[in-house]
Order: sequence, then structure tokens, then C-alpha cells
Amino acid sequence: MPRAICTRHFTRRRRILFVGYLRNIVCWGRSLVFSGVVLSLFSTAALALLGSTTTLTSSANPSAFGQSVTFTATVTGLVVTPTGTVTFKDGATTLGTGTVNASGQVGIGQATFTTSALTGGSHAITAVYGGDIVYNASTPSVLTQTVNPNASSTSITSSINPSAFGQSVSFTATVTGPGGTPTGTVTFKDGATTLGTGTLNGSGQATFATSALTSGSHAITAVYGGDTNFNGSTSSTLTQTINPNASSTSVTSSANPSAFGQSVTFTATVTGPGGTPTGAVTFKDGSTTLGTGTLNGSGQTTFATSALAVGSHAITAVYGGDTNFSGGTSSTLMQTVNQNASTTSVTSSINPSSFGQSVTFTATVTGSGGPPTGTVTFKDGATTLGTGPLNGSGQATFATNALTGGSHAITAVYGGGINFSSSTSSVLMQAVDLPSDSVKLRNLQLVVTKIVAQSSGQAISGAIEAAIGEGFSEHSEPIAPSSNGLRFNLVSEEPANSRVANAFEDIEKPKKTPTPPAKDLLVWADVRGTGWTTSPSKGDINGGQVNALAGVTSKLTTDLLIGAFTGYETFAYSSLNLSGRLKGDGWTAGGYVGWRFLPNLLFSGTIGHSNLNYGGTAGLASGSFPGDRWLATGGLTGRYKFNRAWEIEPSARAYALWENEKDYIDNLGTMQPRRTFMTGRASVGIKSTYWWAWSNTLTAAPYVGVYADYYFTTDNATVLSSIPEFVRGLSARVDSGLSLKDAGGATFALGGELGGLGSGNFKIWSMRARAAIPF
Repeated sequence: MPRAICTRHFTRRRRILFVGYLRNIVCWGRSLVFSGVVLSLFSTAALALLGSTTTLTSSANPSAFGQSVTFTATVTGLVVTPTGTVTFKDGATTLGTGTVNASGQVGIGQATFTTSALTGGSHAITAVYGGDIVYNASTPSVLTQTVNPNASSTSITSSINPSAFGQSVSFTATVTGPGGTPTGTVTFKDGATTLGTGTLNGSGQATFATSALTSGSHAITAVYGGDTNFNGSTSSTLTQTINPNASSTSVTSSANPSAFGQSVTFTATVTGPGGTPTGAVTFKDGSTTLGTGTLNGSGQTTFATSALAVGSHAITAVYGGDTNFSGGTSSTLMQTVNQNASTTSVTSSINPSSFGQSVTFTATVTGSGGPPTGTVTFKDGATTLGTGPLNGSGQATFATNALTGGSHAITAVYGGGINFSSSTSSVLMQAVDLPSDSVKLRNLQLVVTKIVAQSSGQAISGAIEAAIGEGFSEHSEPIAPSSNGLRFNLVSEEPANSRVANAFEDIEKPKKTPTPPAKDLLVWADVRGTGWTTSPSKGDINGGQVNALAGVTSKLTTDLLIGAFTGYETFAYSSLNLSGRLKGDGWTAGGYVGWRFLPNLLFSGTIGHSNLNYGGTAGLASGSFPGDRWLATGGLTGRYKFNRAWEIEPSARAYALWENEKDYIDNLGTMQPRRTFMTGRASVGIKSTYWWAWSNTLTAAPYVGVYADYYFTTDNATVLSSIPEFVRGLSARVDSGLSLKDAGGATFALGGELGGLGSGNFKIWSMRARAAIPF
């Protein structure tokens, strides 16, 4: 074979072999690499299937609340040390995580978690290993971690110590403990008694305030009941001192000054802050103890006495104190006890008496609080007859046969005593050798003239009140009923131009009852007939009188009017007991004023003077005498209308008369002395009038009034004891009537009044009938 050919063949074979070697080497390399990868994957898969175990330990078990506890989780594997994280749980609650670190031993890793936030009680702690590339996750068994509550410490303070009774005191309990702030409640106690509770705030404090602690020392403690994290505890004892409060005592008198023998009630009032004092109060007159009393629920007590002597008394009330209040003494109350008023009366053993006949005068002195003591002086006018000492019954006597003929003004003058003031009796007219008929005539004068005065006072005051009321009234009838008799209103006719205007108005408007014109000038007349009847024991007096009055009223403003009046009276009265009759007449003149100072309330006042002529007979005695009389009245009257029909008039009125009668000598030659007296009446009551349109042409006005009366009188002369005073004291009076009026103004009225109801001594009545046609 040629060389060249051989050379190429050799070279090509070598190349083929070299490439084959290279291929083999590559194949072997690939096999080795594949085998390593496979072996590596196989090893990894084998290791990934390896399990791990986790154990859990605590650094302190049991531990105390707030104490730091470290939990250690140990993860155990094979040759490779586990890596990754461990989750620490309290039951289902995750506490935290820890990283697994090598423990220094092959195949063992550890993770830790430290906490001081576990609450008191048992906790199921677990450590969950999450696994890594080599080891699976694992969960150890449960570790029961016991956390015991911490001990607590309780202290208590007072807002003020010592305090006063009734003062509010706040107790503050402070509870502390390691690891946190205690919660819950604190019970505040006074010894074994629970005062109240308080809830701990975020600072571990609770408060309780009270003002109910009694005076003295109180062992106050605060008992903390504990909570989950802290045990209960009790504070040391706080001694709270409650001092008694100061008290204030005052004393008052029911009557100061008082009269001897009058019962006086002293009232002590004890007060103090924080409550009502209790206990006893001693009442003293200077250093002398009068008595004691126990305070009631209002801090008051009373003591009544009627044994204080005349003079000044330094009254104090001494409070003895109690648990909560200190004692004290009131300021001094100066109680003045005045002499008691006394009343002296004198009687005669026989009156009239004969000349030289022995007459015994008996003086009786009375007064509240005991029988008066001392002496009585018997006088005949200004002449002293003699004296006599009062006996245990308050009576003194004096007998004499030295009285001269005629009338003697006998009085008994009590000179007073330690406890009673002096007093003088009314005059007893002792007749000596006087005809009995003269004495009867005198007593007829003394009794009947008061009746005449009372009747005139009622008539005049009633007429003036009616005139004033009419001046302000919207019902201006020409004749109207009233409690004082028959009253006429005489008003001038309307001006012509008013009549013409009214005529046109009547054409345009339906017919209606005409309304009388308003009056600035009112002329009126009033007539009253009065009758009196007394019981036989009061003289058996009967009779009556007529008072006729007329006047004119001028209305100055809508709320002010004045007027003048005049009148005539005639009277006749008889007495069966005195076998006599007294009659007479007189004229009266005066003025009055009315002021409506409120829309429904007016004031009225009257002054009048009368000149009188009296003539009387009693048996064979007869005589006549003049007299003059002053009259004053005053009153308040309300007027209220309802539905334009009802009219209500409440009133309070009074009148008083002062009469002076001259002395005279009767036909039997007996001197009858000068005499003065005062009498009057105060009344309160109400009258109701109903203005009733009976028809289109007739209006009725029925009315009724009810009044309470008090009659009063004084006299410088004394009647016979067999005919005592009777025009005095309380009684009642009823007044009623009816007025009918047609459209033309014609009026017919009936009325009546009965007084003296309830007195038992007298009756006074009046009857009224009237008819009138306006003009």
C-alpha cells in the first residue's frame, strides 16, 4: 500500500480512537454526574422524611404573677442539628416565637421564649416546632405552668382625722403588689360592721365617704378581696376619732310679757350640724330649776308654768348634750310677768233703801291666776265711806246706815296687791228714801237709750254703706233692697239729646231692658223700721223706731265719692218689769266718704251728729231730758260679679256711738244725774244678690246676707242688778229680700232682717216693703 495512503489511514484511525476515547470520557463523566445528582436527591428525600421530637421545660414552675419565666423548647433530630423556629402557645393563644439554635450536641437544637405576662392560674403551654428542610414539624406534650397570685398590701388613710360628728369623711384604700396593679373591690369596715365598698381604680385605689359615724373612736379597716393575680389583704387599723359637734340652744316664750297666773310655755330649740340633737333640757329661772324636757325629733322641748311671780325672770335652757353633740346654755330670755288685771264689782244688800236703814255693800274682786288679796275702799262719789279686807273668796264688805236721802254713786276701789293691779267697780246708784218709780225711771233711761242708739247706728251705717255701694254700682235702680231698709235713688232724667239718641238706637236694635244712666250725682232716701224684744230676765223690753234718712252723693272720680246726709228718727219702747215707757225723737246730720282703692274693694267712713229729745214714765214718775250723740262708722266691702247675674259682697264693718244725756229732775222731785255711754257693733259677713231677668219686661233681684255681730258697750252708770246689760257679746244676723222691676222702672220690694240670733238675751228685727215708680 502506498505510504501516503497508509499515513492517512493511520491518522484517521488515531483520530477515530481519540474521539472515541473522548466520547467515553464524556459518557463516564455524565454517568458520574448523573449518579451524584441521583444520589444527592435520594439522600435529600431520605432525610426529608426524618421526624423530630420537641420537649418543653420552664425555668420556674410554679411561678408568681409578674415573675419572668423562660420556656425552652429542645428539638431532637438525627445526625443533622434541626433549624427553624418554635411557636410558644398558651392553649390556643400564641405567646411568641423563638429561633432554633444549636445546643452544642449533635442532632439537638433549642429555642427559648421569656415572658412575665402570664396571669395567675394554670396555663397549658405548648411549643410547636415548625420543621426545616430535614425535619418535620413536631409538637411536644402540654406543659402545665402554674402561676400563683402575688401577695398584695393594703393601706388606708382618712381625709380628716379627727373629724366632727356629721362631717363627711373620705377613706382611701391603696392596694399594691409586685408585677402589676391589683383590681377588684375593697370593703371598708368599722370594727366588724361593714360601712360600704369601693372599686379599685387604675391606680389601685378605692374610696368611701360617709358622714354617718357617731362620736367616739372607730377602728377602720380596708379589706381587699383579691383578684386573679393578687391575693386579698387587710389594712392595718386606722383609728378614726369623731368629736361631738357643738350645739346651739335657744329659748322662746309663748307670751312675753305675761300676766300673773297666766300659763307660759317656754320652748327650747337645740340645733347642731350633721343631725338632730337628742337628750334633755333643763329650764332655769336664774339658778332655780323650773323643770326639764326631752328633745323631740325636731330638737325641741317645752315646759309650761303658771307659777311665775310678778317681776322679771332670767330664763335659760341648759342642754346636757348627747353622744354626738356637746351641751350648752341658751342666752338669757328676760320673761316679764306683769300684775294681773283685776275686775271689781259692787252690789248692795238692798236698793233702794230707807233712810237710816243699814245697807251692806259687797265688793267682789276677780282675776286669773288666783284670788286677789288686799283691801277695798268703798266710796260715795269722791267721799270715802270705809274699807274692807278681801277674804279668801276675793270679797270685801262694808255696812253703813249713814247714807243720806237721795241717790248715791257707790264705787268699790281695789287698791291692788302683789300680783294684781288695782281696779274700780262701775257705779252702783244706791237710792235712799227715793220713790221706787224714780228708780225705775232711771233704769228705764239707762237700758232703753242704748237700744235707741244701737238701732240708729244700724240704720245710719247701713244707709250710708248702701249709698256708697250704689255710687259705685252698675245696677242703679230708683228703689233697691238693702240690709238697712228702704233706699230711694232720685236721679235727674237723661238730657234731651240722650233721649233722642236712645230713641234712634231703639229703632235700630231689638228691644231690651233699658239701662239706667250712670250717675255723678246721686240723691237718695232710706227708711227703716226696727223692732226690739228682750227676754223677761233682761227687762222684758219691747218696742221699735223708724229712721228716715236722705242724702246726696257726689262722685269726684271713678273711685272716690263724698256725700252728706240728714235724718229724722222717732222711737217708743216699753218695759213690763219697770212699768214704764220711753219715747222721743231726734235729728241727725253728717257726711261720708267712699274710696274704691282696688277694683273690687272699697272703703267707707261716716261721721254724724244727732240731737235727741227723750221723755219717759215709770209708774208715777215721769221726766224728759235732752241728749246728743256722735256716730262714727268704717268698713271694707268687696264686690264680685259672676256671669253678670251673681253679685257677692263680703264685708267687714263697725260703728260706734257716744251719747251724753243731761241731768234732770223728775216729777217726783228726784234728781236724775248726768249720764254718758258708748255702744257699737262690729260685723263681718257676706251678701249674695242674683239679678234675674224674669221676662223681657220684668227683672227680679233676690238677695240674702249672713253676718256675725259683736256688740260692745261702756257706761258711767249702773242699772239695777235685776236688769243687767244685754246689748253686748256675740250674735248672728240674717238679712233677705226680693226686688221686682219692670221695663219701665217701676219697682216693688219686700225685705226683712233678724238679728240677735244666738245671744239668748234679745232679738232685733225689721220688716221692709216698698213700691216705686221712677221719674
